[in-house]
Amino acid sequence: MTADRWEFWIDVGGTFTDCIGQRPDGVLVVHKLLSSGVYLGEVKPGSTLRSICDPDRSNDPEDYFRGYGFTLLPGSKEVREGAPPSAAAQAAGVGPTLDEGLSVVRFRRATGELQLSRSLTVRPEPGTRYELRSPEPAPLAGIRWLMGKRLDGPGGADRQGPLAPRLPPRCPADT
Repeated sequence: MTADRWEFWIDVGGTFTDCIGQRPDGVLVVHKLLSSGVYLGEVKPGSTLRSICDPDRSNDPEDYFRGYGFTLLPGSKEVREGAPPSAAAQAAGVGPTLDEGLSVVRFRRATGELQLSRSLTVRPEPGTRYELRSPEPAPLAGIRWLMGKRLDGPGGADRQGPLAPRLPPRCPADT
């Protein structure tokens, strides 16, 4: 390996994708994420209609989730009748969702704060689960996480930069 390049090993399983990277300085770093590319989290105290506090996210790179889709996965007391569950919510056994169509406009690692593109329609109660969705496949999201890169930066979902040429095209069934 040259002194200025990363090297990656990816294991995509049925539930999880394991990503291992060797930094240019030789240090190995690892990240495990759902093979769907969805990150699940839990609303913590201090959350508002425009921002979700989740200090458990403080190990994620600064602004990593900028541009990710955000969906609140509420408990039964907050569910609108007839709201369809997202695919990840169904897989996790969670009921219907609220506020689909939101995105993260800023992520602050130090506090775990996710600033949203618009206000939620219900106040997020502590303990309520949420999901963050990337438009890219899990292996790319994992590599980006290891490198500390934003979704809208080189190598992100725009498919620019050094990651793009090495990836096979996605099958329609994978979308």
